[in-house]
Amino acid sequence: MDMHDKDIVIDNTLESRKLLNGDTLQWLRAAFKQFKAFPFVWITLTLVYLCVYLILIQNNFLAFLGILITPVLNGGVFIAAATGDRGVTPRVEQLFSAFKTDAVKLMITGAVWGLISVIFQQFIYAIIFYGVTSESLTAEQLIAHLQSLPPTTGILILGLVWVYIFFSIAYNIIPGLIIFNRLTPTAAYRFAFSACLNNWQPIMLYMLLLIALGLGASLPLLLGWIVLLPIIMITNFYIWRELFTLPLPHTIVIDQHKADNS
Repeated sequence: MDMHDKDIVIDNTLESRKLLNGDTLQWLRAAFKQFKAFPFVWITLTLVYLCVYLILIQNNFLAFLGILITPVLNGGVFIAAATGDRGVTPRVEQLFSAFKTDAVKLMITGAVWGLISVIFQQFIYAIIFYGVTSESLTAEQLIAHLQSLPPTTGILILGLVWVYIFFSIAYNIIPGLIIFNRLTPTAAYRFAFSACLNNWQPIMLYMLLLIALGLGASLPLLLGWIVLLPIIMITNFYIWRELFTLPLPHTIVIDQHKADNS
């Protein structure tokens, strides 16, 4: 393991905390504070992340590879965020750090989430086109079919999408559980989903805040996303930290000497 990236003290009695609704704002404040301290690094890291992602969605094979690689990149984001939280300047190359330490376990979590996503998409598709052969519909017929759906179907679909987004937040904190808490993929899923369900109110509030912030960031030609997207990526780290660890100085020690001399 590259100690230049992290040195970890693990609490073997891992359990999640019960958080307050007000903690949601603390996640965002902490993420914004770190972004403000290292804006160039985080914007560059995010752009590299997006470039890799855009390359991987060019065809079906690469898209499948992207499903596996994305959680490994997210692991690198966690390592960079842990570095920044200690007051040490994160490095863009830390985005790829998890490939050296936990790639296989993170790829397994990606494969599982990909399967969950496919099942979810097919379920939504079945609800929308129940009793209809969608391949034979023209564009006009498709629009007419969607408009003819009863309100209860629309409410059901929105509810399912909301649930999917809720659990996607739980999925996004799994890299912290694997990299820092040293859990297996199965245990990481169990702890992440259980913790978010136990803290459903602050997680729901966070989702609402993301919608509001996303709308605000989209107004000036989407330029606000240059700031918001890195903040969201950093916030995943702080959600994990507040749910599962003691204050960071007691659980993760960045190698200050090596980092300062890199």
